Amino acid sequence: MLQGERARRVGAGAMVIVCATLASTAAHAFEVKKTSSGQPLHWEESSVVFQTDPSVDELSPGASEVLARAAASWSSVEGAPSVSVQPATGPSRPSFDGKNTVYFYPEGYGPAGDALAITIVAYDDATGRILDADIVFNGAYSLDVLPDGATAAPTARRVCNDGAGIAGVFTGGTEEFDIGHIAAHEMGHALGMADETRSGTSLMYLYTLPGDASPRAPTQDDLDGLAVLYGTTDGRGCSSSTVASRRPRVPPLGLLALLGGLIGAAIARRARERSTQLGHRP
Repeated sequence: MLQGERARRVGAGAMVIVCATLASTAAHAFEVKKTSSGQPLHWEESSVVFQTDPSVDELSPGASEVLARAAASWSSVEGAPSVSVQPATGPSRPSFDGKNTVYFYPEGYGPAGDALAITIVAYDDATGRILDADIVFNGAYSLDVLPDGATAAPTARRVCNDGAGIAGVFTGGTEEFDIGHIAAHEMGHALGMADETRSGTSLMYLYTLPGDASPRAPTQDDLDGLAVLYGTTDGRGCSSSTVASRRPRVPPLGLLALLGGLIGAAIARRARERSTQLGHRP
């Protein structure tokens, strides 16, 4: 992370551990990520573009196309930003640089710990406005674009993103994790969604299985959460997390310059850095 950033920066990911199965039939159990001041993380732009670092070419044949589909799958909710993917102009590293970039670290990525991937978000703690988001695929695991409809073996172990585990425990052989599923899940984190703990059919569910290619797109529960987050509807999830709607406010044009200076000064005064767990591990 850069020193002196004017925003908090958080990592999305968690550690591998075999977990007990939880009830997964609850409906409308979506959750969103919030700042320490209680504000939901959200974008205030109408569109969000992710760049694919050249390293993504090493991830798997067709990985860029899979990422583009994953991004587009989150773009159907009115009020939420449209999400798209385009190639980066050159290599870079995860940082608070105002660019949203997807990376692949074939030898593993330390900050990801035992995560399949990590979403690193820079945001204004006072307002929850997302300023920058990077997604990093962790090469410590076997990652591939699995065949459509691929399902986990009957003996596959359900894993969750809480607790401590050993990176690479599921690598090798047929123990591969689907890039399409991971990409779509991480895009949800990049939009402000948190891991879902109840609805086992949701894309944002914190559990997954090796060899399983579904889901690769947000379910209705995921989209309902996004609609609430971005102000289309108001609601409360079945989990303990109350979801407050967030409607981006656009000031009159005559105030833009003044507000820009005030917001910059406010962010500089209030923001501080810390790392926390936010996102998807197996």
